[in-house]
Amino acid sequence: MVTTPKALAEVLTTKCYDFEKPEQLRWSLGRILGIGILFAEGDEHSTQRRKLMPAFSFRHIKDLYPVFWSKSRESVQAMTKAILADPENPPVEVGSWASRATLDMIGVAGLGRDFGAIQDPGNPLSQTYQSLFKPSRQGRILGLISLFLPGWFVDSIPVKRNHDVRGAVRVVRSVCAELIQEKKEKLARKEQTGLDILSVAIESGSFTGMCLAKENDKND
Repeated sequence: MVTTPKALAEVLTTKCYDFEKPEQLRWSLGRILGIGILFAEGDEHSTQRRKLMPAFSFRHIKDLYPVFWSKSRESVQAMTKAILADPENPPVEVGSWASRATLDMIGVAGLGRDFGAIQDPGNPLSQTYQSLFKPSRQGRILGLISLFLPGWFVDSIPVKRNHDVRGAVRVVRSVCAELIQEKKEKLARKEQTGLDILSVAIESGSFTGMCLAKENDKND
C-alpha cells in the first residue's frame, strides 16, 4: 500500500512507467473505454499524454470548476425533490444518483453535451452507462475466470454479459464519434466549439478522433 508523498510521486509521476496497471484491470475496463490515456503504457501513454496536454492544463481544468459545482447542486436538488415526493422517505440509493451525476459531468465537461441523466434516469444513454458498470452475477464470474485465462478468450465466450457489453460499447462510442464530428465541423466553420475537454483537444490540432473510429471498426 503506497502511503507516503514520495512513494506516490514515484508511482504517479517520476517512475510511473515502472508500475504497469494489472492486466486483468486493463482488459475489463479497456474493452469498454478503449486503451486510451487511462490504460496505455510506456511510449504509447507518453504520446497520448503529450497530445492531450492542452486539454488538461491547470488553467483549463480550473475553467471547468463551475460545471462540477453546478451538476453537484443539481444532483442534491433532484435527490431532495425525490425524497420529499415520497412521504414514507425510503432509503436513498446514492450509488445510482452518483453514477447519473458522473455521466452528466463527463458529458458537459468532457464532451460539451448535457446528457440529462440526473433529471431522466430512463434516457437511453443513461441506461447504457448503467448496464456497462452495474455488477452482475455473470459479470463477476467472467471477472473471476479472467484471473486464470486471457482476456481475449473470456471476451469471446458467447454469454449474455459479453453480448450486452459489446452492444453498450457500440452505443457509447457512436455518441462520442457523433460529438467529435460535430465539433470538427464547427471548427471548420470557425465557430466557437466550447470549453469542454474534447473541444480544446480538437482545437489543439493534436487529436483527430481516428483512434475512436478504428476502435468502432474493430468492435463491429
